[in-house]
Amino acid sequence: MEANVLMSLTPTIRVFAPGRTARHEAAFTWVLSSALGLVWTWAEEGVDQEGIHCHYGGGNEAKGMALPVDGLLSEVGQRRAEPPGVDGPDADLFAAVFWMASRMEEHLPGALRDDHGRFDPSGSIAERKGWLDVPICEHWAFRVGERLLGAHWPAHRENLLAKFEVVPTIDVDSAYAFRGKGGIRTAGALVRDFAQGRFSHVARRVWVILKHASDPYDTYFKAQKWHRDRGLQVQWFFLLAAFGSHDKGLPPSSAELGKLMRSLDGA
Repeated sequence: MEANVLMSLTPTIRVFAPGRTARHEAAFTWVLSSALGLVWTWAEEGVDQEGIHCHYGGGNEAKGMALPVDGLLSEVGQRRAEPPGVDGPDADLFAAVFWMASRMEEHLPGALRDDHGRFDPSGSIAERKGWLDVPICEHWAFRVGERLLGAHWPAHRENLLAKFEVVPTIDVDSAYAFRGKGGIRTAGALVRDFAQGRFSHVARRVWVILKHASDPYDTYFKAQKWHRDRGLQVQWFFLLAAFGSHDKGLPPSSAELGKLMRSLDGA
């Protein structure tokens, strides 16, 4: 059965959520639209329309399936150190998705950071729970989909899985270790290597410059072959930045860099 036919057989989801905030919009849009590919809309109380009705905080008299409410989505401007519960029938998976996808843990005061001010996940809640190793928000979204769609879920799930594709990307901050650096930078690097007693480094740099050895970073075609052998099309992203304390790659005007980029599929 065609994917669009399967989609048309899935009923519209109508969600009643009184007092909704921007957090509600973000969480429900990500789960229902982005992850589950469902047709859905916010519903008004008392309006009778076709579709699967559910309510998020609508009370006992609200129409349709009751979705557990943790309260996080209503706490605009506040940050929680702990995520909502994700196990059992009372788990608010919309709130859990918002907590995780917004990376709320990264913005807490006192969050562990590296020398560049970036969040360090070592020992974080997400790391301890193993959430960083799996597409956890998608797993939670699929649990929501199973509950909402019931008998429609198996066909819809197969449709989602059929559309899934892997698009690998590789970021290249510095194209080459030794090649294309120019006379001044190369001379300075040789002097530094000599001063630090890194004679093997000196030898390899010279051999690469004389084209008697490959550059240590020149693994592009090997990586490209690995992806091709698995039927994948890799996308390359090269850093094009002015030379600085943290950006020591080839300049955007480099002929070596341009030649390399033109030689790669997907660059």
